[in-house]
Amino acid sequence: MPVDYSKWDKLELSDDEEFECHPNVDKASMVRWRQADIHKKRRERKDKLAALARETEVNTRVITALKQITTPSEGESQIRPPVLLGKLGVLHRDCHTWVEDLKEQYMASLWKERDARWGEPDPDPFVEQRPPYGDLVEAVMQTVAGDATAGSVEDAKKALEEPTSRAIHVIKERQRKLDEEVKRENEEANKKMTTDDLKEGFNKTVVSKTKTDDAAQAAEKQSQKGKVIETIHSPKAGGLTTAATTSSQPAAASTDDDEEADHITYAPAQQFSELGNMDASFQFIGKHPELVSQHYSDMILAEGFRKELDAQPKAAQRCVTQALLLQYCSLLGHDGISLFFARLRSGKQNATEMFNRDVVDTYKRIHERVKVIKSTQKQEEEAEQAALLQRLQACTQPDGTLALPINEESTNEEKKRAEVFATFPHDFQHALLMSDVDGINAHLSSLSKEDGQKLVKICNEVGLLSLEMDEDEEGEGAEQTQ
Repeated sequence: MPVDYSKWDKLELSDDEEFECHPNVDKASMVRWRQADIHKKRRERKDKLAALARETEVNTRVITALKQITTPSEGESQIRPPVLLGKLGVLHRDCHTWVEDLKEQYMASLWKERDARWGEPDPDPFVEQRPPYGDLVEAVMQTVAGDATAGSVEDAKKALEEPTSRAIHVIKERQRKLDEEVKRENEEANKKMTTDDLKEGFNKTVVSKTKTDDAAQAAEKQSQKGKVIETIHSPKAGGLTTAATTSSQPAAASTDDDEEADHITYAPAQQFSELGNMDASFQFIGKHPELVSQHYSDMILAEGFRKELDAQPKAAQRCVTQALLLQYCSLLGHDGISLFFARLRSGKQNATEMFNRDVVDTYKRIHERVKVIKSTQKQEEEAEQAALLQRLQACTQPDGTLALPINEESTNEEKKRAEVFATFPHDFQHALLMSDVDGINAHLSSLSKEDGQKLVKICNEVGLLSLEMDEDEEGEGAEQTQ
């Protein structure tokens, strides 16, 4: 009876004894190269599938939004271009944000815990071929801006049908290719067994910590839970609604996990990020070996990103250096930490140049990313300010007073909102139209507590303010702007 070896087809052995290579090539080196290449392809495939899954979500959002915005509500006798342009403008900004998030998350996944032997990450060409969401939405906006939508609902439907259908077709075609690519990558991934298919029975890691470190960390977390930051947030939407959020002690405590993920919450990690020389860093790691982990390395690297955003380049470079020290130490293991620092302090050319080059390249990427973020924020702020000024100009009457524009086709809700708006003082009207948080707070502070709560309630009911409240406050009926 012949032996069936098919059950071993899904095994991939990089160090197979039967492996053949060129006589002039060292077999051990070739085996290590094959191992690195196999792990690199698996990792790139995993990152690619995750990026395509996130793009699928964005495609669904854009298609749904386009259909909802360009489909007139029942009973409408005419499509109003200003309203439609406003909604499309919001979608256009959202598309820009979504694309930036896709790029940022994909690049972050490529760099996260990357093996130094793999070199610089090379983004997958298929992942980079995302649909031009902004251009597609802008084409619909140009149709609306013309005279094509000024007629009846049926005429407007026909005018909007072509650009909307074209945009949806482009996204659906991309989604079809994306599904085929995902299917192909999954089939390729399932051809061979990997360690991801195995289940771990038991694993436990114990890190020695001093009692003082545990006490300091516990005290720091307790102090964070006692903090309540009260603020009123400036609205980003282009409508008349001004958002006001409320927070309380339980709400602040519920966000502790998010704060810990975004800031250095462990005191020794904060102290290590501020060190400026190798000797002090080596001694500090000896006292706090728990810092040698990817978790604290990422935490300090994120702090460097924030320092660069705050225009503190020297502090950002220092954080990058300290983060990479922890990253290198975690890769070398406990036995390699002393040797690593010894080589850096000795000034050996190869080790020092490689580490310094890694620091410079990492900081350069952070610097370039911050430049893009600040440029984008400036453009968005200018666009938002221009939209607010345009809204103020549209509401300014010839005699200098302010009034919300209404006409015969305005709904009862819009008429009610205009009536309530007309009863407000001029300064408060101006603050609402310009989304001026300081102006709104100044007017509310001039009123008594009861009158202020009553005013906020009225504005919330007619849609001039959007109030977000905690569950506990809703149960008590409390209304408070913070």
